[in-house]
Amino acid sequence: MPKRTWEVVLDEHSHLIQLNHGLWTSKHEIWLDGQMVARSRHFIDVGSQHTFEIGQHYCEVHVASNGFQYRYLLFVDGTPYLAREDSCKKCERDKLIRTGIAAYQYWRELARLLGLKYLPNPESSDPFRQRLLGEYKKYVTLVQPSTEKERTSVGVGVLVRYLPVDNVATLRNQIMTDPAVDQLLGKEKTWRCTIENNVALCVFPYRPLKIAAAQVASQVLEWIEALSRSTGPVGLDHCEGDNCPDRNAPIQVVLINGFPTLLCAHCTTKIPGWGGELQRAYQDAPDGLVNGFVSGMGIAILSALAWAAIAVFFNAIAALLSYVVFIGTVKLMDRMGVKRTGRSLLLASLLTLFGAALGAYLALAWEVASELPQRLMLSNLPEIMSAAWQALSATSLLRQAIGFSLMGIIPILIWMWWEQRKHYSRMFRPDVEVVGAK
Repeated sequence: MPKRTWEVVLDEHSHLIQLNHGLWTSKHEIWLDGQMVARSRHFIDVGSQHTFEIGQHYCEVHVASNGFQYRYLLFVDGTPYLAREDSCKKCERDKLIRTGIAAYQYWRELARLLGLKYLPNPESSDPFRQRLLGEYKKYVTLVQPSTEKERTSVGVGVLVRYLPVDNVATLRNQIMTDPAVDQLLGKEKTWRCTIENNVALCVFPYRPLKIAAAQVASQVLEWIEALSRSTGPVGLDHCEGDNCPDRNAPIQVVLINGFPTLLCAHCTTKIPGWGGELQRAYQDAPDGLVNGFVSGMGIAILSALAWAAIAVFFNAIAALLSYVVFIGTVKLMDRMGVKRTGRSLLLASLLTLFGAALGAYLALAWEVASELPQRLMLSNLPEIMSAAWQALSATSLLRQAIGFSLMGIIPILIWMWWEQRKHYSRMFRPDVEVVGAK
């Protein structure tokens, strides 16, 4: 169990801080002057943070990791300290340590420049625990690291709330054709820029060692200015809850699954009930499995024809088609209004297997038919039919088709099922974090 110790002098008093990091147990323990002040467990620790106070001094212990090694830092009122065990020139030049210090200072400087509150998320790991929340020109703004579907890198995501609009397409066109926005995005147009009915998200590059916080802060403010020319700010003095008994009650900022919402204390207590209502509506909604079966059968037949055509020339490589067919079947079911459940995913799997088996037999029938003229010259018709039937009834053909299909289906089926559970869990049992009074 690695241990790291720091000795700091605050208000003329010396304090000893110790971190016990269990690599196998995943436990983190922080001791201050012989007393435990923090304890947690991170099964996959790619970067964690622990906060505590010494008198009026705000302290944070950071554990940074690149997946192979760990580095440890202590921050006291923003000042970084290396542990006794790491106090050497080599450690000071370590990239993980330099990046950790740069990221810490970057987000606090960004919060200061934007006038937002630094509100780290203790439930997340680096770099996603960083979070800024507040308002600019009465626009509720959330700034935090965000990923791109087309990229593996992380950017600075800027989420801005505004009043709902009637025509999202018109709003999107107004903003994206704004010369200031065109100049702002510049070479970074490939980064995500999403504009919806009452919220917009833009992602800017995040390189704390190369791009200064002042430059990103300028981009964020320009983005909000561009939005303000086409939208209106959310009323900061009115509750957004449905059927709120008192719209003018004191407002507090509430993060519902990470989405900033303005609610009064009464509506905040009703949030678990909203999830229950969504769950009941979901359970009462028709499955639509008949539509799913009809649409899925169409894809299964088309995939069987494609499978047969490919198998004639590439044999078992055709089995890779099942991966695409399964995803396409699920997506078509979604468009047909089929409720995404375990049963609908199972139906999609069975239809994919049916298409694979049918395709295998069509491929064999294709081969038999192509050889029929030659066989007629050498054998009589009953013998040809008997040989063809024996080939079609061979169980190895069916086993091969289904076996290769399962190799393509099972991984994506498990992933979809897990993602579905997470999605509905967030809908029906939302994570609620009351930030405080607006």
